[in-house]
Amino acid sequence: MLTRTHKHLAPVMAEVRDPEGFTRLAQLAESGPASARGEATMAATRIAMLLTCKGGSIASITVGDCVELVDTLRRVHVRGGQRKVDFYLRLQALGVFPDDAPATIRAFGLAVGRLSIEELVDRYPIRCRAVRDLIVDYLRERQPALDYTSLDAVSRTSIWTSPIGLRKSRAAGRRG
Repeated sequence: MLTRTHKHLAPVMAEVRDPEGFTRLAQLAESGPASARGEATMAATRIAMLLTCKGGSIASITVGDCVELVDTLRRVHVRGGQRKVDFYLRLQALGVFPDDAPATIRAFGLAVGRLSIEELVDRYPIRCRAVRDLIVDYLRERQPALDYTSLDAVSRTSIWTSPIGLRKSRAAGRRG
């Protein structure tokens, strides 16, 4: 649900859960540039996801709900840059959050910290434990010579360019 746009989710939630809140959200989108309509649709979908998971109305969404959603998006590797977090800015513009809420959701990204080597590898669905352990061992060997950003990049490359890891992972998925 998090990795794709669901074109019916926001309209359905607008109809059954919070017509007034989604009307205000649509008015906010209409007041912006036409080039931002795609971002507005994505933001409405993210907000609808929050309501689907948490219940309530748009006015009941908290900063913590948004942080939790962004953390989940990060964990499942949803791409989108600013579009991924634009929903927070729109909620803030609607006056949903208290005055002391952070200006952007990115303020919370700094507190996440660094992942361990195991956590870097376990972000990906490697079903073959031996391949996973081999990649962890390889990264441990390389760690002293790399900064964290490079280690993160090497972890991604090691996992997604390893034909053995992908083949074994896919084969395990077909058996299970």
